[in-house]
Amino acid sequence: MEQKKVCAKVSKQKDCLDITRINSSIPKSVWDKWTSKAKQCKKHFTIGIDLDGVIFNSEEMFRSWAELYDLTSGGKGILNPQELRVSKRFMWEKQKCLDFLDECLLPVLDSAPLMPFSKEMLALLQAAGHKLIAITSRYRPGEIEITSKRMKEECFDFPVLYTSTGKVQTCLDNKIDIMIDDFHGYIDEVSSAGITCIQLIPGELKEVQKENVYICRNWGEIFKTVQELSNN
Repeated sequence: MEQKKVCAKVSKQKDCLDITRINSSIPKSVWDKWTSKAKQCKKHFTIGIDLDGVIFNSEEMFRSWAELYDLTSGGKGILNPQELRVSKRFMWEKQKCLDFLDECLLPVLDSAPLMPFSKEMLALLQAAGHKLIAITSRYRPGEIEITSKRMKEECFDFPVLYTSTGKVQTCLDNKIDIMIDDFHGYIDEVSSAGITCIQLIPGELKEVQKENVYICRNWGEIFKTVQELSNN
């Protein structure tokens, strides 16, 4: 499948950076302090950002739904707790995986909340002068339409690239300096292409141990890592 690009142009970047615009509870005095610090970076990057498990908390919803799906379908429970993908976590056969996706995929994508602090930190990255591009493996029927709707609802004004063939070539074609993802498979492939990666990973999921891969547990750590890289 060919890479597709959809831009959710809802508002100008300066509007999205306004703390009232992004409906954050952060006091304006704190926000102004953060923004001032963000603008002190020496280098500006083009940053690729995954959607599921990075901007939207959909992966946690998938894992929770999968627990119930496995339970009600006579499964054996989690067999590989370090695996992100539910097919490998539960070692389901292909048809069971497809049935699971038919049941939960679109409802999860349509309702998944934002990852904590993702919206604020994305705004700070823009304030620092970094260019943001969402790169996602969402490509099935209905996924692109829901993604476009959600991006507009959240006032994200950066482009979205859809790919079904991995993320390495998309990163190279768009001159990505840093890729932020949660899936160890994509992190391993993209980092092997010489691109710096940040892996956002909760709990016990599998980490990629490489010199150009930085492990972060939350969006505050992600912003701090990018800030440090921009000042090195």
